[in-house]
Amino acid sequence: MDEQRIQDRVSETTEKVGTLASDAAKQAGAAMQGKLDQGKAMIQDAQTSAATLARQASDAGRQAMAQAGELVQGAAREAGKIYRHIANARGEGAFITEVSMDETDSPQTPPELLIILAAMADEKTTSATPSTCDAAWPSK
Repeated sequence: MDEQRIQDRVSETTEKVGTLASDAAKQAGAAMQGKLDQGKAMIQDAQTSAATLARQASDAGRQAMAQAGELVQGAAREAGKIYRHIANARGEGAFITEVSMDETDSPQTPPELLIILAAMADEKTTSATPSTCDAAWPSK
């Protein structure tokens, strides 16, 4: 009879341990799921913030490019007025217009120069760089 009691006790204890372990696993799983959900929400917020910042940066870049384009176009229009004034006074082709890149604190980059020259071409001005000026007007 003692052996039967011991076996019953062991069975009860095993069942209790199994139930406790199962309950603990459920609690741990629920806590873990809560943390995972919280982390997921944080990641989604970060993604939304990053997308918003990327859009804002893109918009700021577009605005800066538009402002730079307006400045270049405005300068090219003024250069076109001066060019046409000189051309009317001296005659077309009687002078060379130089586009200088080296007389600034920070010289234009090739892409910037392309935009400047395209804007000047829109104004129907002819231009030369220092090397083509030297070829057209030899020093001796």
